Formats: sequence, C-alpha cells, structure tokens
Amino acid sequence: MPVNDKVLELDGTNSYVELPPNIFNQFSAATVEGWVKWNRFKLHSRFFDFGTEGQLMGVYNRGTTPRLLFEISRNNNNPIISFGATGPITTNEWVHLAAVSGQAG
Repeated sequence: MPVNDKVLELDGTNSYVELPPNIFNQFSAATVEGWVKWNRFKLHSRFFDFGTEGQLMGVYNRGTTPRLLFEISRNNNNPIISFGATGPITTNEWVHLAAVSGQAG
C-alpha cells in the first residue's frame, strides 16, 4: 500500500486555518506543536497564533529574519512572555516546534 504524505501547505498570501472560537477557554494549560517548514521569511510568518491582535499566543519569525519568537500578550504594549529561540531556523528544512503555556504564562 503506498504511503500518502499529506501536509497542509499555505501560500503566505492571506491563507490560514481557522479553529472553533474560544477553543482554549476551558484550558489552564496548552501545548501546540507541529512540524513546520518555511519556504521564505516574510514579515512575522506564523507557525500559529490564537486570539486577536495584541491579545494572543503565537510563534512566528521575528520581522523577516530566521529567528523564532514565542509571544503571549494581553495587549499590544504589554506582552506577558516574549522570547526567542536560541538559534535561527533554515528555509526549506522541516523543524519540530512546540509551545507550552500554563497559568503562569
């Protein structure tokens, strides 16, 4: 039986996956993980973000650089957590990412 390798491919032009609203409301902790491959680094190309602008949890590249940023924010000027990965990621290479959040951030 042949193996069908399926992945979700987004073209980076207004493409996204939408989950049900309020999906994390009843959780006190969450882990979001996936295998991700960037073809190029556009401005803040996201692996994911949940929430609204300024009030979100997300992982994305910093600016147009290959540096990853994990952010949890309550408003645009006051991130609860904002830190970067220790090394850059590479285009056209699969990388496993996992982001964990709990009551302390």
